[in-house]
Amino acid sequence: MIQPDIDEIRRYLGMSKTAHDPVTDGMIQECIQKLQAVIQPVHLYAYYPLTITDDTFHFASLSFSSKSLQRNMEGCEEICVLACTIGIGADRLIRKTELTSISEAAVMQATASAMAEAYCEHVNDLIKEETAQRNLYCRPRFSPGYGDLSLTLQKDIFSLLHLTKNLGITLSESLLMIPTKSITALIGISDTCRSFTQNLCNTCNMQNTCNYRRKDEL
Repeated sequence: MIQPDIDEIRRYLGMSKTAHDPVTDGMIQECIQKLQAVIQPVHLYAYYPLTITDDTFHFASLSFSSKSLQRNMEGCEEICVLACTIGIGADRLIRKTELTSISEAAVMQATASAMAEAYCEHVNDLIKEETAQRNLYCRPRFSPGYGDLSLTLQKDIFSLLHLTKNLGITLSESLLMIPTKSITALIGISDTCRSFTQNLCNTCNMQNTCNYRRKDEL
């Protein structure tokens, strides 16, 4: 059962960690229960040998450039490509809630996003455990759209992992994933343990305008 980070839900709602509203807090708990009844979490990941030349990445049949990702994966010779989703049930529940309560729908939206993030962290932990068994180490996961890593890479990830066939996730012409509470990411794998603190907000192209930026990363 997925347990989302309550502080993460509050952040999505524009609330600080110290701001507690009993009505909103109660609504969050209700939304968690409703979502847990309808979500169907599934995931898929695969490992590939990786070559990095300057800021250009080569693995499987893919080749692309990203200075942001190069800083993240410097020294890595293997990459893990992952995708996960909590399923279409969350989208349907959000749409249904919008018809009866806009405020609850906003909380439902934030809660579903936090649940997708929590599930992705769970999958990420599985990958860390697997790589540790090979005496290898993972870098922080990095998704298309972070920094200068183009969102168009989604098309390549979908083709590489056959996500529509394997997980039922589709990609719109505007590169929106459906179900919307889905995540794709790249994880660099290295044979050396490297201390790496990644401020994702500072790598994001929307860092100056995003309402969801982490308060501790300002």
